[in-house]
Amino acid sequence: MSVLTSARGRQKSKGLPAVVDTRARIRRIVRYLIVGAINTGFGLATYWFFTFILTGKIPLAYELASFFSGIVSISFSFITYKWFVFRTKGHYLREWARAYIVYGSSILLNLILLPPLVWGLEKGLKDPSVAPYLGGFLLVGITLVFSFLGHQHFTFSRSSREHRTP
Repeated sequence: MSVLTSARGRQKSKGLPAVVDTRARIRRIVRYLIVGAINTGFGLATYWFFTFILTGKIPLAYELASFFSGIVSISFSFITYKWFVFRTKGHYLREWARAYIVYGSSILLNLILLPPLVWGLEKGLKDPSVAPYLGGFLLVGITLVFSFLGHQHFTFSRSSREHRTP
């Protein structure tokens, strides 16, 4: 079978049905969701840990907790996505730096959205002390979509996928 290159630079195998490409994409999305659930659990655990440790010691402890947990979780998530979802080979430093750009943007988004969300939750909950924990959990959905698109189109982009395994 010969290999064709589309206008976007993507390789397509001549003679293979489009179903094969669709199945590969579906498998990648399923892998992303499974690994993402693990990464999300890890990220929430680190956020809750830092929130618990810092609360009562500094004002807006959840903000600093979000920042610290983001730094710890990024490296963990980078490795799991690289090895199990996008399956790229080599380019560790470049992809890790790109992951920090994607997640750094996500952390910035969380730092902007978290204070008004926590404030609103504090006003509406019987126990306002759970507001930072619930607020961090509620922002996971936004982060999930944002980071998948960022990783697919930037962190592990086509130039990085030259050495990818299926």
